[in-house]
Amino acid sequence: MEAPDGVIITPDEVLGSPKQGRIVAILGDTRPCKAVISLSESADAIVHESTFLNELAQTAYDYHHSTAKQAAEAAKAAGAKQLYLTHFSSRYKSEEQLHRLLVEAQQTFANSELAREHVIYPVTRADGEE
Repeated sequence: MEAPDGVIITPDEVLGSPKQGRIVAILGDTRPCKAVISLSESADAIVHESTFLNELAQTAYDYHHSTAKQAAEAAKAAGAKQLYLTHFSSRYKSEEQLHRLLVEAQQTFANSELAREHVIYPVTRADGEE
């Protein structure tokens, strides 16, 4: 770049070293499929619907949704670092019922969390920076 006074400024004079970006995969209204794994491979964070408990896996399939367990299986298979569960069925109204979704996911993928509205979730890079 040339400044107004004619001085040439090169990128190495003003930029730091390159940093690895973050990978965030957002998957909603999604049945389990191979594309889920490839789209979220090595993700720093996956936001994945978990509309039903696994006991309603057929219902999830019929309505093109996933269970908490299926979301966790996808995160594990993709080699993700963190899973945020979202898009819960309205049948799960109480905190106790929602907690069952979390427990189901954590049995397969420990770094699972229920996503809450109006909460900021930092996504940390491999080097530890947010």
